[in-house]
Amino acid sequence: MYAGQFLQFMSEEDSYIMLCHFVKGGLLPEAYYDFTMQGRMVDGLVLEHLIRKEMPKVHEHLSTLDFEVSVATGMWFSQCFTGCFSEMELVFRVFDLLLSFGNIILFKLTLHIIAKSESRIIAADSAHKLHHLFARLAKEVTAQDLRDAASYRLRTTALETLRHQFFGKKKSKLDQEVERLRRRYKVKTSEALTAGEH
Repeated sequence: MYAGQFLQFMSEEDSYIMLCHFVKGGLLPEAYYDFTMQGRMVDGLVLEHLIRKEMPKVHEHLSTLDFEVSVATGMWFSQCFTGCFSEMELVFRVFDLLLSFGNIILFKLTLHIIAKSESRIIAADSAHKLHHLFARLAKEVTAQDLRDAASYRLRTTALETLRHQFFGKKKSKLDQEVERLRRRYKVKTSEALTAGEH
C-alpha cells in the first residue's frame, strides 16, 4: 500500500527509501509488521485505554456490545489510513502529518474521529452496526478533520495549562501518555505471546 502511494509522486529509489523509513525506520513502533504484530497489538490496547479514559460513555457502550475498537480500527493503524480515505489528497496529508509529528498522529486522528462521531457510535445498538459505522467513518474524514486532529489534545487541568505556559514542555500530554501505555502493554502482550508458544 505504501509503496503504491509513494510511486505516484516519487522515483522507484525514493519510494523504496520512504517504504523502509515507514516500515523499518522507526516511524512506526517495532514489531508492527512482523509475524507477531506485537507493536500493533500494543497500540490497540493503548487506544482502548485512551478511549476508556477520555470518552467513558463511548467505552461503556462498546463494552456493553462486546465490541473491540482495536479490531475495527486495526486497518487505520496498520495502513496509516492509506486505502481508508475516499480522496488521495487526504492520504498525502496524513503522510505529511506522520513525517512532521510521528505516529502519534494516528492516535490523534483516531481519537478525533471517534469523539466527532460519539453520538452515532452510542446510537448503534449492535456490534454489527458498529462494524459498518467504523468502516464508514474513515471515508468521511475531511481536510478539516486532519487539521483538527493535528491539534487534538487530551483533557488537561487549568493548573497544567498554566504550568506548561510558564515552564514549557517538550512532549504533549498525549505523547507522554502513549509512551507510558506502550511500555505497559508491551509487557502484557509479550507475556501473552510467550504463553501462546508453550
